Amino acid sequence: QRMWRGLPAQAPVAAGALIALLLAMMVARQPDGKLHVWILDVGEGAGVLIETPRGAQILVDGGRSPTRLQAALGRALPFYDRTLDAVIVTRSDTDAVSALPAVFERYSAETILLAAPVEEGILAEPIAGDAPLAPLRSGHTIMTDDGVQIEVVAPRSGGAAALQVRYGDASFLLSDSLRPQDELALLGSGWYPRSTVLQVPGGGSERANTPRFLAEVRAQVAVAAVAAGDHAGLLHTAVLDWLAQSGQPRVFRTDRDGTVEIVTDGAALEVRTTR
Repeated sequence: QRMWRGLPAQAPVAAGALIALLLAMMVARQPDGKLHVWILDVGEGAGVLIETPRGAQILVDGGRSPTRLQAALGRALPFYDRTLDAVIVTRSDTDAVSALPAVFERYSAETILLAAPVEEGILAEPIAGDAPLAPLRSGHTIMTDDGVQIEVVAPRSGGAAALQVRYGDASFLLSDSLRPQDELALLGSGWYPRSTVLQVPGGGSERANTPRFLAEVRAQVAVAAVAAGDHAGLLHTAVLDWLAQSGQPRVFRTDRDGTVEIVTDGAALEVRTTR
């Protein structure tokens, strides 16, 4: 009471309004019973954030820039939330994971799952904090208690991996790490790639995609992680043609659309962009 008496008359009103605003923001960011998948705008490399219907949060890779990754996570996650339930690594090179050590200074991770071997020293135990490191092999499936399945798809032992995320009738193929030989090996193994949403391999590079693979996926939505000012000409015109021939999906790219968020209740899809 003494503190309130010492403040200007409008201060309690302003403080009450601020508290109400913060509470409203927290309520607005509570889990909504839907699956959210963000293809993050992280510049070079790729990062994906998954939030399950009950609020479990899983980060897949992260790209090269710590600043870009932290900014993208800060926009996707509520300001008070600094815990990731899991981090999954699908590639061994620095483009995939070099941003992660700095992220662990701000966010804690319950566990780090390695679907691909990581270059020595990048994710050493002290850098990753107390999070245990656990290997994932091709065919491993993570099942959450709210109906989300994440399957690891790796065509070559010790190579890059893709993740196929399923919720109801909706499926997401997170395949930025795949290369043509990986795609053809997977198709030759009898694996079924059909997915509602495709994270386009290699940011849409002609050298990272094959017409057969894109035709088999037959995505309704395709998202390419492309760095702003990319000089490689991504998305490649040939890949755009192959996507059109595969079923004419809606195509998004992070350099123009910013972070792309896809929300689903297991049936319908909603796509949101930040630009």
